[in-house]
This record gives sequence, C-alpha cells and structure tokens, in this order.
Amino acid sequence: MATIRKRGDYQYQARIQRLGYPAQVRTFRTKEEAEVWAAEVELELKKGTFQCRKEAQTTTLADALRRYSREITPNKKGWREEERKINALIQEPFAQLTLTALSGRDLQRWSDEEVARGYAPNTVRLKLAIVSNLYTIARKRWDMGSLDNPVMAMQMPKVTNGREVRVLPHDEERLLAIADPVMQQIITLAIETGMRRSEILNLRWKDVHPLAIRLADTKNGQTRSVPLSIRARAVLAERGEPDRKVFNIHPDTASHLFQEYCQTIGLQGAVFHSLRHEAVSRFFERGLQMMEVMQISGHKTTSQLLRYSHLLVDNLAAKLG
Repeated sequence: MATIRKRGDYQYQARIQRLGYPAQVRTFRTKEEAEVWAAEVELELKKGTFQCRKEAQTTTLADALRRYSREITPNKKGWREEERKINALIQEPFAQLTLTALSGRDLQRWSDEEVARGYAPNTVRLKLAIVSNLYTIARKRWDMGSLDNPVMAMQMPKVTNGREVRVLPHDEERLLAIADPVMQQIITLAIETGMRRSEILNLRWKDVHPLAIRLADTKNGQTRSVPLSIRARAVLAERGEPDRKVFNIHPDTASHLFQEYCQTIGLQGAVFHSLRHEAVSRFFERGLQMMEVMQISGHKTTSQLLRYSHLLVDNLAAKLG
C-alpha cells in the first residue's frame, strides 16, 4: 500500500513498500501526481511487470549526461559539437534534477526562455534531442526501463524555413573593417567558399591544393572538393604554413567574435552560419547552376540547398526585364 506524505509547501513524497521488492520512493510537486505514480507502480507490482526505479531516482540528469558523454558521444561523427552542447546542458539548473523528477514542464520552461533570450530555435531543438536520446539510451542500455521521456511531454520550439539574414557586400566591408586580421581571413574564406565553420577551423594544410580544398571529413560523411576563388587563394597565401592547421582558433571563439562584430555594426539576426547562406546565394547570383552549387556546398538535395539560397529580389527583377 502506498503512503503519501507532505514535505514542505510544494512537495509530496510517495513511498511504496512490498515484501520482496526494494522500497520505491519519489517526490512530486502535487499530491495528485504522487497518487498517479503510486497507482502505476502498484499496478506493475500486481501484474509482475515492475522494474526497479531506484537508479533512475538517484541519478541526476547532469550525471547521466556525463555518462552519455563518455559512452555514447565519442562514437558520433560530430562528437566535438555534441560534447560542447552537453557541457552547456550540465550547467543548466534543471540538470540537477533526477531522471525521474525532470518533467516536460521543466524543459518547456527552459526552451521558451532560451528562445526568448535570442537563441535560435534549432539550437534549442538540438540540445533537447540530446536529452531525448539520453532517455532512450537509459531505457534500452542502462536498465532504466521504467523511465518516461520528458521531451515527449513538451512542445519543441518551432523552426522557420530558413534565415532571411544576408551578409551583403556592404555588411561584409563593415565587418572586415572592425575584425582582427585572423577573423578577417576566416570571414572572407567562409563567404568565398561556403564552407562550414567546422570545416574551416579544422582545415589542415595537407588538404589545401593550388586551386581547391579537399575535404575528407564533412558533416554528411562524403569527401568533396571546394574550388578556390582568387580572394580565397589570397587569404590562404597570407596564412603561410606555420602549423598543421590553417587556423588555430576555437570554433566558439570565432562564433562569439562574429556575433560581437555583427552587434557593433547593427547587423541583426546574423550568426556565423549566415556566412554559408550568403556564400550559396552569391554562387547563384554569379550564374552557377544548381548542380555546380551542390558540388561546392556539399548539399545532397535541392530542397536542402534552397533553404540556404536567399537571392536578391532586385537581381531577379533585372533578369525578368
């Protein structure tokens, strides 16, 4: 038989003890939640489908994220980026809740606050995807089969079809005027090649050839060659070859500096990835065909590519006559 007692103004502890089973204890915000949980556990005990919740009840999300980072993340292609997201999640207050105590309401509140602060909805969704997958792993591989996934009990932030922000030539000129020399080179290379931040900042000299960059490790797992414009070749010539890597700067540092530059010149809504959007739009405006742009950018489908292309209406009108 379950016993429920009040603990403080906003906590109710449900306890279930049955001969042959470890005691099951969990704390809730309301008495109704405690009663529902207790009824579910007692039904499982009666049906013989009970699974012990003790580990899930004592493991915080932060601890689970650290385990996930050790066991799951290293096997992924984008492990560096996921590790950064995990470290950020661990710092969030809700990460101190146990896996059973964390609710969809907690994640909904955090998600709404992140979007309100100006974080891109897709960035928030990617972090929530890590939490969701963690719960799947916990159920299937960590013997926590009784866990409910709180991400399934919330509404994910809505992602728009694509950013409309362009880094136009006059914006680029103002950015380069205030950027430090290394960031000037990175910004220029991003606009001239359409390469991702990770591709630029992980670039090694052995992959740089006279007229193209050979990328063996890309987001979609396929190698590709990126042709180098005159401006791009000039940037690489300025760098020389002092080290194995072309740029020795942390990706987050590059993104933060770019955001500061954008704020300084009043370019609202732009992020480092906007440079890739701009590059693709300029490729089309220079007259490159769809398949040519896909070969440079590495997009697999035309639908993916069109999300990145924001052609100037004035240019389109001029073509119509």
